[in-house]
Amino acid sequence: MMRKIFIAGAVLIVFPFLLHSQQRQIDFKPFFLTKSWPLVSPGFNDDSVSVETGIFYKNPPSIKIDCSKTKTKVVSLTFYLIRENFQLFKGKNVCFRAKIKRLSGNENPFIQVRFYNLDEKEKKYTYLFGKTEEIKISGSEWADVSFTTEIPAQENVNAANFQIYVNNSQQPSVFLIDECVITETGIKKESENKTEKSVSFFLPSAVDDSPLEIVKDGKAIAVIVISPDPTPTVKYAVEELNEHIKLSTKTTLKIVTDEKETEVPAIHIGETKLSKKLGLSPDILPPDTWVIKRAGNCLIISGGDNNLNIHPLGKNLVPFGTLYATYEFLERFVGVRWYWPGNDGRFVPEHKNIIVNSVNLQGSPSYETRYVFYGIPEGITVEDAWKWWRRMRLGGVSGNPFGMHSFTDWNEKYGKQHPEWFALQLNGERLNEPQDDEHKKGHLCYTNSEVIDKVIEEAREKFNSQPDLKYFTVMPGDSNERYYCQCKNCQSMVRQNEVEGKKYSYAIWSFVNKIAEEIRKTHPDRFI
Repeated sequence: MMRKIFIAGAVLIVFPFLLHSQQRQIDFKPFFLTKSWPLVSPGFNDDSVSVETGIFYKNPPSIKIDCSKTKTKVVSLTFYLIRENFQLFKGKNVCFRAKIKRLSGNENPFIQVRFYNLDEKEKKYTYLFGKTEEIKISGSEWADVSFTTEIPAQENVNAANFQIYVNNSQQPSVFLIDECVITETGIKKESENKTEKSVSFFLPSAVDDSPLEIVKDGKAIAVIVISPDPTPTVKYAVEELNEHIKLSTKTTLKIVTDEKETEVPAIHIGETKLSKKLGLSPDILPPDTWVIKRAGNCLIISGGDNNLNIHPLGKNLVPFGTLYATYEFLERFVGVRWYWPGNDGRFVPEHKNIIVNSVNLQGSPSYETRYVFYGIPEGITVEDAWKWWRRMRLGGVSGNPFGMHSFTDWNEKYGKQHPEWFALQLNGERLNEPQDDEHKKGHLCYTNSEVIDKVIEEAREKFNSQPDLKYFTVMPGDSNERYYCQCKNCQSMVRQNEVEGKKYSYAIWSFVNKIAEEIRKTHPDRFI
């Protein structure tokens, strides 16, 4: 499935442009005040991107990027170039210019250009390629941003955007952006080589169509390139890639870091200098998106990953896009299949050669949450089950929306310090035995204000530590008829006249709604 980006509305808008000495220029400043198309930012919704009328370069307003206003990992402002306005610059060299001023924080912003195929009938974008550069800013004065690229002349490229974005951190940064324009520009003699190098990835090339040999006659030709500090996702993707290449060809690919350039064919996995330059690194791609892209003598295998250093073998429903890209490569170019868990369910065809030609593939899972609710069948190990489930693209973007018993670990975490937090029983004792079976664990005193405050605290900590997480489970254990709290306040919430299945509904949902009401104040976009 190709990754699609929907157009906000189907109205044709032609930007204002000026001609100066036959130079075309598009000025985005007239759209600042209304925050309207062709300006796009998710930050307009939570005020992390806003109009600033007090501080500006020459004339008001400017645009403020304030990372402290959001929990998202990236705050961005995007400038679109489509339809007639894209055609103005097609096949020409352009320069995106802006003024930027740091107000606080230490993060440097980045600028990227991304090129698309725009399907006018379906009103959808398909990402093709791009590149990214860091904007290095020192001091607090207004700084110049100048980002030069060529608008490709390929027929299938008919839309683009420029984006300034800032990574969020523990010390959120704040910037002002002003005077944003795109101008047609010539290639200066003194910088010709540098400019040509910066745009070479966007131009049609015979190299991209020629055979890229990964394995030839049973011998490894290509190497695997990773960053010096790869994430658990990248490490595991490399393991999976090499394990299956060895099963197919009886050889493995050498693994090198991107600290030194390599002349031989290379497969870049996840974040490398090249994938960042092309705008294909995991921190830029949407979560769970996967990409397989040929770039000259290199093949990029990357995807939108989590930033939590979580290993893929586990129950976490977080993005593992780079791993999915690896599986797509193994299925499409090696012919690997995983029919059921374990080696008996794996099919790997034997090859003497693995060769790819021109490749530009991308996609994402059809469903945001892909999850197996219950356990592992008899005769299958836990490791084999989780390997197979990941190979089937089990995962998710926003965490697990399924509610399960939330407080079974509370006896061990808080039982000694706070026995009064747990359900009072008919025998006058609290249900607070860490060694009890699962049915007895996690039954709380749901009217205890300290219990409510602690659940709210845990939920906020979880959401703050995982900005992409949407869900937090607040669910009591089973068997309220046997274990529900007998204290006076909890018993007053029970509807004794209701049938057995409904007696405790008011009590439990009152507890859940109190949590949700408080979480809404600080995390209105999350769910309990």
